[in-house]
Amino acid sequence: MSKAEFIKKLLLTTSLTSLILFFLGRLEAMKPFIWFSWLACFLFVILTIVLFNVALSAAQDNNKNTFTTVIIGAVMGKLALSMGVILAYFYGFKPDSKLFIVPFFIIYAGFTIFELHFMMRLSRIDPKKL
Repeated sequence: MSKAEFIKKLLLTTSLTSLILFFLGRLEAMKPFIWFSWLACFLFVILTIVLFNVALSAAQDNNKNTFTTVIIGAVMGKLALSMGVILAYFYGFKPDSKLFIVPFFIIYAGFTIFELHFMMRLSRIDPKKL
């Protein structure tokens, strides 16, 4: 996957996620949490860009174990970071409802699906042909 293709698909993923957030923000129950959702979306965009660059570099390495290590580390790191963000928001802002998790996990799922897509494409790179 080229960087141009990655950017195009990242913009599509971000646009779809933003559209969902826009409509969720119109629901009365979600209004208090929408700023947290937009912040989470921004966080996932940054994480995805960083992950793509690290995964691209690892995919070009002659040692395929490097790519596998990056994938495992990214999955575990993203999960830990997500849990940390959720817990920090929950204990820091003490929301009246736990509905703030709904848009967060929609964002998490959308960007995770996109990341799986581009990592599967990157896993097919033959470093010997570069």
